[in-house]
Amino acid sequence: IWVYQVPSFEPGVCEVSSSSAVNKRSGPGTNFDRAGQLAAGSVVQVVAQSNDGSFTWWKLEDDTWVREDVVTEAGDCANSPTEGI
Repeated sequence: IWVYQVPSFEPGVCEVSSSSAVNKRSGPGTNFDRAGQLAAGSVVQVVAQSNDGSFTWWKLEDDTWVREDVVTEAGDCANSPTEGI
């Protein structure tokens, strides 16, 4: 018998986390100023998303941004509202 634990998530809610500290930005791109760090092991809610043509950027509940390739997403992230650059 195979048993898998399926992560549960609330519809419409997206969260991100990282296994190491990653830079947060003041806007959705590396050309924006650094605005602190997302600490390793932290889980924060995403409130919007933006795409710069190369990456999806997640806007966090504190109005900072992280890039998709440095965090792990969980939940209904594809349906996060889109916000322009």
